[in-house]
Amino acid sequence: MTNDGESGPFDTSVAHVARVYNHWLGGKDNFARAVRFLAHQAGIRQFLDIGTGIPSANNTHQVAQGAAGRSR
Repeated sequence: MTNDGESGPFDTSVAHVARVYNHWLGGKDNFARAVRFLAHQAGIRQFLDIGTGIPSANNTHQVAQGAAGRSR
């Protein structure tokens, strides 16, 4: 929504893929860390990074390997 109540070009009620990706990688402005959880607590060891191509806090493999060293 814009300031005048009209719909803008973006749906702000849905998380943008870049914010979701940043969240997965442990970005500082987001909620719980999904990649870390999946590697450490759920036992997932293989991740496919289909990122947005924008710089982020950490790379997916760095976050996963920090939680479980054998992650790929």
